[in-house]
Amino acid sequence: MGADGANPTKVPGGQAGLDPVFSPDGTWIAFLSDRDGTYRLYVARMDGTRTLALSDHADNDTELEWGPQP
Repeated sequence: MGADGANPTKVPGGQAGLDPVFSPDGTWIAFLSDRDGTYRLYVARMDGTRTLALSDHADNDTELEWGPQP
């Protein structure tokens, strides 16, 4: 949602969307989800579009953090 609390959008996920982390530029969100039965790392645009699985497996206690681009 916006800083003013307007227009909330559901973050894509499954049974658990764990510890979402926002990109430094505010356009992406990274999160863990077990939407298909296995925890995976996902990224999605802030509006919920372009959801991409970035891993085949992730531990549900993984701490996410954005880093600089190589």
